[in-house]
Amino acid sequence: MLTKRGIAFLNSTFALVVIASFGFDPLFTPISLIMLTVLGVETMLYAKSLRALRLTTATRKLSAESAFVGDTISVDLEIENKSRGSLGPIVVIDQMPRGFKTAASTQDWILSIDGRSNQLIYYEIEPLQIGDWKFTGVEITLTDRFGIFKTVKSIPCESRIKVYPDMRKGEELLKGRIHLGIRPIRRSAISTPHGSEFSGIREYYPSDDVRMIAWKAMAKSAIQEPKTKQHENEQAINTILVICNSETSGEGNVGSRKLDKIVETAIIFSYLALKTGGMFHVVFSRDGKVERVSGRPLEMATKLYNIEPDPKADIAALIRYASKITQSRSLLLTTVDSPYPHKINSSFFKGAMISNHFLHILLLDTASFFPIESPDKVLTMARNVLASRELGHLRRLLSELSEEGITGQLCGKDDLMAKAMEVFSNAGVIIET
Repeated sequence: MLTKRGIAFLNSTFALVVIASFGFDPLFTPISLIMLTVLGVETMLYAKSLRALRLTTATRKLSAESAFVGDTISVDLEIENKSRGSLGPIVVIDQMPRGFKTAASTQDWILSIDGRSNQLIYYEIEPLQIGDWKFTGVEITLTDRFGIFKTVKSIPCESRIKVYPDMRKGEELLKGRIHLGIRPIRRSAISTPHGSEFSGIREYYPSDDVRMIAWKAMAKSAIQEPKTKQHENEQAINTILVICNSETSGEGNVGSRKLDKIVETAIIFSYLALKTGGMFHVVFSRDGKVERVSGRPLEMATKLYNIEPDPKADIAALIRYASKITQSRSLLLTTVDSPYPHKINSSFFKGAMISNHFLHILLLDTASFFPIESPDKVLTMARNVLASRELGHLRRLLSELSEEGITGQLCGKDDLMAKAMEVFSNAGVIIET
């Protein structure tokens, strides 16, 4: 296949040959002969390389079959020329999935491979986004030294790798949070201290256990009235995270999609449940069917890494299912993605309200997932107009939900996790009210 440069070269050669033939110009004749010689030699060499390209294979080896976001994966890519003739020059491009980035300064390599030999390419990649990823093939572009001809061939070379959420992020975030007193518990006053925590001194009632009389406090009182030691029973709060992974939940930049941030939040909650007690469940949709996962953080990561937007997701079905997981009153956090002009039907949440769970909506701010930094003032202005319209739409949705007695708040890409944890930390107090 001729390139644009090749077509220009042929046109120039043809023009020189015509001038040399009819004009017998002593200058144009040797130039035209040289160009014809170059064209003939390059054509023969290219034809040999083209035959070698047909017998060329590619093999890729990844250093791991699974990794976490932010890890470093080594890639060994071997290009083998099985023909007797040489191959080259060629440009090799590994067709890397969009969920990765390479540490190399370039993603293509220029090679020449002798007959019956191979060439090894080594480079490193970093996963940016969770998912089950597939490397499809290797693209090889054959050309000549002057860029006259070009042939592109895609060689099948399939590799798969599972990318899990970054677990380190959750551990680092919780180091400070746990020390700040996050402990979602429900307290109820009891008269015996077994399995409970001392909370203070109160007035003595005739039905109180005499063993709980605070004799020292009574002696210090002015009229020496009996006082009772008050204890509280601590019961961990169960938490259910409902992920309404609708069709638009996959929006956002690579590694910072709405679903990526939601899964990160789920991992954090799994850590919190492990440290503070209580059960934690995640409910989401896959191919129109409701699924539930639970477990320790690593187990949760291996179950949620390949969650995808589901056009068949039914919010009402997800809420009904989540409401029946436990009969005790629980915190029911629900992430909802309803960008303009989509509406939210409050009847979807009736199941949770009937079950007497504490329902809280985390409404995703779509504009925050599409940051645009551009020197173009017109583009920036257009983006701000759309973001303003989106913000007004979401605030109206929250107001409509509030009128139905449903609490919620607006969450962006950078504060979704923090706001979810804030609700979690207040869960014990809220559920008791």
